[in-house]
Amino acid sequence: WASCSSNGCRGASVECTWDFASTESPIDELVFEGSDGALKMAGMSPNGSVIVADMSGNTKQELTFDMPEHTAQRLIQAVTNDLLLDSEEERQVDYLSFGENAVRTQKVMDAILESYYGGREMGYWART
Repeated sequence: WASCSSNGCRGASVECTWDFASTESPIDELVFEGSDGALKMAGMSPNGSVIVADMSGNTKQELTFDMPEHTAQRLIQAVTNDLLLDSEEERQVDYLSFGENAVRTQKVMDAILESYYGGREMGYWART
């Protein structure tokens, strides 16, 4: 269970259930239900479609997307080029991040989890 109750996100909650011992056929489905309908998509697939459904479950729209590039592909390619190619020009070195995006992500996650953890100073994991 998780919820976000600050910064304009009031009353949103999530409840997740996983049953790894089920004898039924596996279902890979993630559903977001709202007051006017639902969004349905595969929970573990990056390239499935997103179904926009009305309150009766009827499909109103189906959104499809191209398969995304592997998130680490550019970094893997940069390291491979650096190891295998001789000249700086051949390598086409492209430093993907200097850490600014990681720090920005950490600040956002800290703000979201502040009410749950009460801060992330040293030893926060040991609080009861």
